Amino acid sequence: MSKSVSARTPKVQRWIDLIAALLRYHYAVEFATIADEVPAYRRAQRPATIKRMFERDKDELRALGIPIESVANDEGVYDRYRLRARDFYLPYLTLVDEERIRRVPSRPRGYGYQALTALELSADELAYIVRAGQRVQQLGDASLARDGAAAMRKLAHDIPQTCDSGEKVLAAPHPTESLDLLDDAVRRRKLTAFDYHGFGRNASSHRQVRPYGLVFLSGVWYLVAQDADAPMDAPVKQFRVQRMRNVTVAAGRPQQPDFDLPAHIDLRHYASLRHPWELGTDAAIEAIVAFPNPRGATHDAIAMGHPVAEGSAHAGMHRRYTVRRIDAFARFLLAQGGDAVPVSPMPIVEAYRDLIERTVAAYTGTDP
Repeated sequence: MSKSVSARTPKVQRWIDLIAALLRYHYAVEFATIADEVPAYRRAQRPATIKRMFERDKDELRALGIPIESVANDEGVYDRYRLRARDFYLPYLTLVDEERIRRVPSRPRGYGYQALTALELSADELAYIVRAGQRVQQLGDASLARDGAAAMRKLAHDIPQTCDSGEKVLAAPHPTESLDLLDDAVRRRKLTAFDYHGFGRNASSHRQVRPYGLVFLSGVWYLVAQDADAPMDAPVKQFRVQRMRNVTVAAGRPQQPDFDLPAHIDLRHYASLRHPWELGTDAAIEAIVAFPNPRGATHDAIAMGHPVAEGSAHAGMHRRYTVRRIDAFARFLLAQGGDAVPVSPMPIVEAYRDLIERTVAAYTGTDP
C-alpha cells in the first residue's frame, strides 16, 4: 500500500504540500501535525513509511535551500519542525533616499505574503537592476527576453518610481488611491473610467465600466464590473486594481446612481473564486478536459472541475472548467504531466500544444 501511494504522488507535489503545511504555523510543530496536513502522508497506512517519506522529503528540500529547522523539546529531543516565512519568501523592494539606506529587514507582518520583509534599494541600485534587465532583453535569446520583460513588469508592483534618467521603468501604481475612488464608485453606483494594463499582452487600453463590487483574492484586489456599453446580461469581468491608472468617477448627477445592480449578479461568487484561470477581463469560456489515467495529484485537478452532463459525448472521466485566462489554464494542465488533456474548445487545445512545444524547445535547445 505504501509503495503505491508513494508512486502515485509526484515528489514535487509532496514537497509543495509539505512547504505549505509548515508555512501555516508561526511555531515549531510536531511530526504528527505535519503528517495530517500532507495528503500523501495521510494516504500511507504505515507510520514507519510516513516517517521515512517525510525525512527524505525534508532532507531533499534542505539540499535545495529550503531552511526547514529541527527544533528540540524540553528534553532535548529534536521532534518538532519549523519553516519561518521570513526565511522562505523573497522580500518586498522599496526605494529610499541615500541618506536613509539601511539593510535591516522590517518586522514580519503575518502569514504568507504579509510576512515578507522589505529590501531597501537606492536610486542608483535600482538603475543598475533596470539596466541589467534591459541588457538581458537585448542578448538575442527570445526566452530570456520574455523573462526579462516579465521581471520588469513584476518589479513594478513593488517600486513604481522612475530612474534618474527620467525613463519610466516601472508603470504600475500603488492601489491605495485607486481603491478609495473605486469604493466610492461602487457605493454610489457611478460609471468609472481608467487605463488598464494587461499583464499578458503587456499593453494598456482605456476602459469605462459599471463597477459592481471589490473583492480580495489571494492578496490582490479586483474590481467586478461590466463594460459600460455592454448589455446587462454581458459577461462580468474582473480587473486587477493594481494595473489601473488614471481612475476617474463620473461627476454628473452625484446624488443619483448611473446604473442598477443586475439581480443575477452575486458578488459572493466572485469573492469565492480561487483559480487564476477564472480571473481576468476576457469573456468566460467552458473548457472540457479528459483525464485518461486519473491518479495521485490529478485527483485534486479533477476536483477543481465540474462533472460533464450525462449523455454528453464527453461524459465519463471528463471535467468542465470556466476559463477566462487561457494561458494560465494551459500552464495548469501542463503541470499535470500528461494526465489532463484538453478536448475543447480549440483555442485551449492549441494553447496547450504550443506550451508543450515551447517547453520541449526550452530544454532541448530546438526551435519550436
